[in-house]
Amino acid sequence: MNRLEEELYNKISTDKYVFDFIQESSLDGLWYWDLEEPEDEWMSPKFWTTLGYDPTSKQHKSSEWQDIINQEDLKAALDNFNRHIEDPSFPYDQIVRYQHSLGHTVWIRCRGLILRDDNNKPIRMIGAHTDVTQLKLNEQKAINALQARDKFFARMSHEIRTPLFGMLGVTESLLAEPSNLNIKSDLTTILSCGEQLQRILNDILTLAKIDAGKLALSIETVSLSNVLEHISFLFSKPAEAKKLNFVVNFQSCENLFVDTDKVRLIQILGNLVSNSIKYTDVGSITVSSSKSNTHCSIQITDTGIGIEDIDKIMLPFEQETNVQPLDANSSGLGLDVVSHLCELLKIEFSIDSALGKGTQVKLTLPLKKIETPETTNAPTQAPDYTQKLGRILIVDDNTINLIIAEKMLSPLCACLDKAKDGIKSLELINKNQYDIVLLDINMPHMDGFEVLKELKSLNLTYKPKIYMLTADAYETTKKRCLSLGCDGFLTKPFSKQQLLSLLHS
Repeated sequence: MNRLEEELYNKISTDKYVFDFIQESSLDGLWYWDLEEPEDEWMSPKFWTTLGYDPTSKQHKSSEWQDIINQEDLKAALDNFNRHIEDPSFPYDQIVRYQHSLGHTVWIRCRGLILRDDNNKPIRMIGAHTDVTQLKLNEQKAINALQARDKFFARMSHEIRTPLFGMLGVTESLLAEPSNLNIKSDLTTILSCGEQLQRILNDILTLAKIDAGKLALSIETVSLSNVLEHISFLFSKPAEAKKLNFVVNFQSCENLFVDTDKVRLIQILGNLVSNSIKYTDVGSITVSSSKSNTHCSIQITDTGIGIEDIDKIMLPFEQETNVQPLDANSSGLGLDVVSHLCELLKIEFSIDSALGKGTQVKLTLPLKKIETPETTNAPTQAPDYTQKLGRILIVDDNTINLIIAEKMLSPLCACLDKAKDGIKSLELINKNQYDIVLLDINMPHMDGFEVLKELKSLNLTYKPKIYMLTADAYETTKKRCLSLGCDGFLTKPFSKQQLLSLLHS
């Protein structure tokens, strides 16, 4: 034992003022409990003053504090006490709630140590109290702030996605009609801006979920060639609009599979390819893959302006300073989202760049060993999106949404009816036989969840396919819809092809 430590022990045992100073200054109360006479327990005066009581009015009895402690917390404390008796290495340490003399709650961290006699019998227990009320109040404020932020993001997501769906839907519909090249060019610009706005919104929501620890991952075995083919489909037209040579070698990764979240992997690659197109004015963008025995890599290589400070652009809201003028259309969130998602999915992520020469981004993932049957290599038949869909009911309280859905589907269905609220939709369903019901969630009088529950309880002579369409992009909403028995789910804004893909799946 250290000389000064030994001296302090002696001072505590012989000098009452030293002991009083320690218990008054270091803690919010000491206690000493006689386990042989459990009703006898000494509580230091500071414990009672912390709770707003006059110490002289309190007896040194365990019943005194047990009457004012939260009874659920008392049960948990006694449970921990019994576990500590059985196993001394199990800590007696918990936060409990007491009622202050003025009626409010005081949060106390209570720690203790059982003392045993020579026969290992528990005879006493010493403990300490620490007032952690302010910490708990601050914690609750932080939780309330996060909940308020989540509600705000959910509301803003819905409010932004609804008009965005209208804009993109009308533009997509018009693009299929005009022969005037100038009008077609203007419409393409509108569509491109809307898609960019949608990506920014998705990035904001993704970062909010990551920050709150609420981002749900859906890990599955994913075909890399399938993912890269989708990337080729998404970005061929934007690259073509800038006269860039856009090459995606998805054939190079046939029969390569990884365990990952497919949606998030596409979001990562989408952000990276979008950046390459944005900052490349001349030349090419190539997406390719390679593999080793245990890993595979995806490389995105462009001939763009390059990056001067890679560390800086990885920070949220930052942009590359050598872009003149600074890109007003960039949120500076894309690479921050990529970095966070790669960390969550355990994807190695690296950037190599040279000013004026271009950038290469590399993603490395563990390979999934798949025993591929001989039939795997057989080409899959593309879905026939011209196939008739039968009778359809569209339920949405937004007039523009109804118009867009009608434009997308009317050429492909025998009959298309519309309803602007849940009550009207049920009236129509009881009168007519529909093959498909497209159901919005947020509606007055009766929301989509209630309609879905009612439909599942009705004893209909036929069973329509029910698809939920919503501007709510939160994973919990999708899970709730699927748990209630819907046949599919689609987040607004969506394209005609995405809708037809869902209905033909």
